[in-house]
Amino acid sequence: MRRFRIALLGITVALSLSGCRGEPTAPSRFDGVFRVLSVDGQPPGFYVSPPPTCNCGSAWVSSADLVLRPDGTFTLGIGGYPVTELTTGTFRSSAGQIHLSPAPEGTTARPNRVLEIVAADTVALDVPVDWGSIRVLLLRAPVSRLLVAPSTYVLSSINGHPLTDTLPSEDPTRPSPTTQILCDSLVFLDDVFYRRHGSARRVTHLESGDSVVNVFEWSIRGLYTADGNSTDRLRVSEYLGGAYFGVGDGFLNIDGQALLRHTGVTSPYYKFRMFVQQYDRRQ
Repeated sequence: MRRFRIALLGITVALSLSGCRGEPTAPSRFDGVFRVLSVDGQPPGFYVSPPPTCNCGSAWVSSADLVLRPDGTFTLGIGGYPVTELTTGTFRSSAGQIHLSPAPEGTTARPNRVLEIVAADTVALDVPVDWGSIRVLLLRAPVSRLLVAPSTYVLSSINGHPLTDTLPSEDPTRPSPTTQILCDSLVFLDDVFYRRHGSARRVTHLESGDSVVNVFEWSIRGLYTADGNSTDRLRVSEYLGGAYFGVGDGFLNIDGQALLRHTGVTSPYYKFRMFVQQYDRRQ
């Protein structure tokens, strides 16, 4: 499973607010949701090429979201390359600036960041890359309807079977692995972000009669939105994490207090199968 640990250093975020004399003034209360508008003047996901003098690869940002809450806390999520992160912490405003103080990640401290206020509804992040930086503009988003209540949802069944069952092979005539999902949970925050964590056990049966047991896990951070104008379907997009059994980007159907995830798996053992995963809301 792929694992990523990418540090994002020296981000400068600028927020525009015109003052009476042409100078920015920090509002007494600054909060809201900001979402990506452009990347170096191009649509999100557009590849930004380095200058000819730099022997380095292109950069891109497909998603970027910033939530500033009335209680003085924030979450910043960025998905792209080489920058990918989901950061939380506290913020304060003073003298036309907003100061972000990220919470430590384990025992690792994260650098503070300063937001300069320059307009009311636009946020500019100068994101460092190998050759300098790229500018990501975010626009204040309108207040959206609450799609799912901020809560935790836990995987309860796959294709109607409890998690104690294994996912069988489609071809019983050859040695093949069986897989059991040990746990899988989704946490939704702010009507913007989600976290997913899970683990599974795979047993590979060898022709000799022996077997090999592997346990693997995944941890995903990303955002979620309504699927178009739908009121019962969510689209989830990954910021950071690995990929196994289709974890990452996809859709979730809202079914009362449960979420249903349809995911297809193609492999030499499963050929193509559609799995329906049901997540129940934890009370």
